[in-house]
Amino acid sequence: MQCGGWCPQGRLAEDGPIPEQYPMQEVEGGDYRDRTRKNVLDSDGTAIIYFGEIEGGTESALDDCVQLAKPYQLINGAETQPGQAAKLIADFVRERGLETLNIAGPRASKVEKGHKYAFDTVRMLVEQLGRKSTPGKRSARGGRQKPNGQGQQQAPGVDGSGRSGQSRAGQGQGRNPKLNAQRRKGLGQHYRAKHGVK
Repeated sequence: MQCGGWCPQGRLAEDGPIPEQYPMQEVEGGDYRDRTRKNVLDSDGTAIIYFGEIEGGTESALDDCVQLAKPYQLINGAETQPGQAAKLIADFVRERGLETLNIAGPRASKVEKGHKYAFDTVRMLVEQLGRKSTPGKRSARGGRQKPNGQGQQQAPGVDGSGRSGQSRAGQGQGRNPKLNAQRRKGLGQHYRAKHGVK
């Protein structure tokens, strides 16, 4: 499984430059906002991890999904354990036939437990997709590897932006697929109304 995606110019991250071992492509002249939009645009769908409230760059990712008519799966880490989150995202990838998945979420300075939660979720997601899909078929985050070597290689369902939670029985997202779909639809309508997107 491959991974990659877009990052701000200078490989900028809040804890210092992103190490070269991570196959990221810099958005020329771009910042965090540009990075977020490019990752949504270059992927087939986005899993959005949040903790009780969607705000900041996470809100921007949702905004971009709505504006660009890209499918998305909301994961409330405050109510959903990493294992359940991984299953929800794996189901999202399979049901939508996604090949490139972007994963968005809050930065570590906003949600201290966010890094461990995202790490655990993505690790379990990769395990699940690896067991039930053909190796190399799926990838994650914005942009597939192009023949000329430009663009990103990606891994199934990984946006790379994660940097954990307890589920109350019967209350985690995905327990009731119909209710979960209604939540996403309602939230999407909210953002369409907020931004005048039809």
